[in-house]
Amino acid sequence: MNNRIRNEFPYPLAKAYLRAVNADEPVERFTLVGYLFEVTLKFISAVSIAEYIQSRRRDENVNRTLLGINRPSLGNWAGFLRETLRFDLTQKTTVLSDQYFKKNPDLKKLIAAVNAINEYLSPDRPSSIGTASPEMFVNSMVNYRNKTKGHGAIQKRDCVMMNPILFDAVEEFMLSFPLFLDYELALVRKIEVDKRNNYVHQLEKMDGTDIIKTAYIAAQPDPNIRAGHIALCRPEGDQIRPFLSMHPIFIFLDDKEDVYVLNEGEGARIEYLCYHRGGRDAIYTPDELKEDFAEFFGDILKGKEEMFETAPPAAPPPLREARPTPPPREPAPAVPPVEKKPEALPPQPARVAPVPPQQAAAPAPIPAKKSSVGVLIGIVVALVVVAAVAYVVFAPKTGEPTQTPPAAVTQPVEKTTQPAATEKKEAVTSTTTPSASKAVPSAKTQTSTTGQPPSTTPPPVVTPPTYFAEGGYDSPPMVVGGSNRVYDYIDMGSLHMSPSFRGTVQVRAYVNETGGIDRTEVTQGIDPRFDGAAANAVHQLRFTPARKAGQAVKSQTTLSIVFQGRPEPSKKQQEEATPPPP
Repeated sequence: MNNRIRNEFPYPLAKAYLRAVNADEPVERFTLVGYLFEVTLKFISAVSIAEYIQSRRRDENVNRTLLGINRPSLGNWAGFLRETLRFDLTQKTTVLSDQYFKKNPDLKKLIAAVNAINEYLSPDRPSSIGTASPEMFVNSMVNYRNKTKGHGAIQKRDCVMMNPILFDAVEEFMLSFPLFLDYELALVRKIEVDKRNNYVHQLEKMDGTDIIKTAYIAAQPDPNIRAGHIALCRPEGDQIRPFLSMHPIFIFLDDKEDVYVLNEGEGARIEYLCYHRGGRDAIYTPDELKEDFAEFFGDILKGKEEMFETAPPAAPPPLREARPTPPPREPAPAVPPVEKKPEALPPQPARVAPVPPQQAAAPAPIPAKKSSVGVLIGIVVALVVVAAVAYVVFAPKTGEPTQTPPAAVTQPVEKTTQPAATEKKEAVTSTTTPSASKAVPSAKTQTSTTGQPPSTTPPPVVTPPTYFAEGGYDSPPMVVGGSNRVYDYIDMGSLHMSPSFRGTVQVRAYVNETGGIDRTEVTQGIDPRFDGAAANAVHQLRFTPARKAGQAVKSQTTLSIVFQGRPEPSKKQQEEATPPPP
């Protein structure tokens, strides 16, 4: 173990390094060495990207490359570093050097790793290069990770052979960047102004595997540094000055008290990963950081903010807000019934059906026995009661004896189960349903619908999306490429299943009209590791959409993903040891 990496390198790298060092099982160690390489590459790329953004100088090729920031794969991160660093070097606005692109025969461990990877991927072509650059090692590792990730492609015996070579190479790769020792990482917890108008930055320094509190005092604020951001810091005397914000690529979660890194998410969803944590706590999917990305990348993502849309605008909230507004209680019906008082008095209804006038007028004499004030109060109360009852009976003209607000809410829900053509036709022929679904008081709705035709646009806007269940469509949604395609997106090797393990996760997929996945839901699971892997894989599938009456419709379908351990291939070794027949 290299103590400089453990004690002096940035916190997320030092923690991932320590976790890889302590791994004993070969497959687990192989996975954690890969994680250590990934977080190192992302850290260097984040520094170069932040320098490019903060310099305000732009290049079309770099901007085009950075458009992949919403779902960055490992290859994207290598591209981010290559393009931004080349541009930053020409502008002399980087703390990195051109040694990343230069071949060096002294990088023995990188050379050995590149040769081993080439021979592993192409056994029939021996590799014997004598010099290599850090960029060559990154490209080889990206190619190797892509080929050995998923379907448990890497076997235990391969891990035993490759682990020492890859671990030593990643170590040398990390040590080839003076950045990690010349600068420090810190969380800017607060920025306050003291009595002398100095800006006091409350910092939490992240060196090695520990987090230590410190402070930096500046006479002027830095517009690029904000409270709550992780920043790269430059030593200044006995202080460290934050000068380069790494937010929102690297973030600090207060509730988990740890550093998370931007990861490859599902669709437009933003996902973060903590490389030194395991289980459910390792993944974080925020919705509120979309604005931070739009602000950080500014003109680069201008006009493409929809890449970070996490969900379409929800229709149900307007319906829920409209519920408490229409019901006529005391203030709403007070004005209309006063105008119609002479018409409402002769029937004097009690609850639902009209009754004789004597029964409705009976409550008035009761308070009249007390005093003149009681008479006035009794008359007012009687008028309000009669007006309210008259409004309940005569206001709803849809023929429904119950309250109008529930009818206005349930009617659109029934319409959502019909095809779009029927829905539009019903909205045109009915004069009461569209107006009832608007979020306005019932008294105003009654007067407006008598002489004006209702608008046909509100129902499609407020109608929540409906996903037809299995059996509710003419042809079901089908996975493009077959249902086994889901296993292409699951890294079986990282789940560490025993040879006798077997389990099934059932995931319900909500498929839109274009065949994409709007959301997923685990209906039967094993544990968070397997459930998350299955849901993530299903979310990346493409479907042929379900069809009803010849039209593509939203639908839902359930997929079963089987997880099964794989025994060691002992028979193959015996066959290889058997001599051929004479």
